[in-house]
Amino acid sequence: MIDDSYDESTYKYCIFSKKAKESAVKKLGQNPTLHDFHKVSKQVKTTVKNLKRWFLYGTQRKKGCGRKKISTEGEKLLLEWILQTVRITKKRVPRLQMQKKALEYICKDGFIASKGFLDKFVKNNNIKQRINEILRLQREVVTKNKNDMDAQTVELDVKIEEKLEEQSDIELSSLPFYLRK
Repeated sequence: MIDDSYDESTYKYCIFSKKAKESAVKKLGQNPTLHDFHKVSKQVKTTVKNLKRWFLYGTQRKKGCGRKKISTEGEKLLLEWILQTVRITKKRVPRLQMQKKALEYICKDGFIASKGFLDKFVKNNNIKQRINEILRLQREVVTKNKNDMDAQTVELDVKIEEKLEEQSDIELSSLPFYLRK
């Protein structure tokens, strides 16, 4: 009789690559017996249960596993609010404010806008990169406008000095106060 129990001391938890899983399934052959499963499980250092699952259902992981979104509409509204607030205030939005707005937009029983929810929300929507991009673009616009204004000021100063040189007879009292030396 073959022992079907799982001994944790023998097999530590290990994540197998797709290739490793496929090679283990190939070792089983076309019509494996229970003895084959046990023999290969010892060679590969995994459980018979894993081998059976890989043999019957394939080595691919299931798609779409994990926690489902509570409210896609609420998450869209939250994302729009965050990006709009960054554009208006030109500052990052604190996480506490994000949590309060999440509670406001996602009105479901049991939803608490936990730190875990917020971490995944920020990661899944690339919020950090989006905020950084918005702030970077705003800084570029401000710098460009400042440089344009500086260039205009220098240009204006040059024109005024040229005019003064042409009309050296101008009295200081006739000049605007900011041009008087």
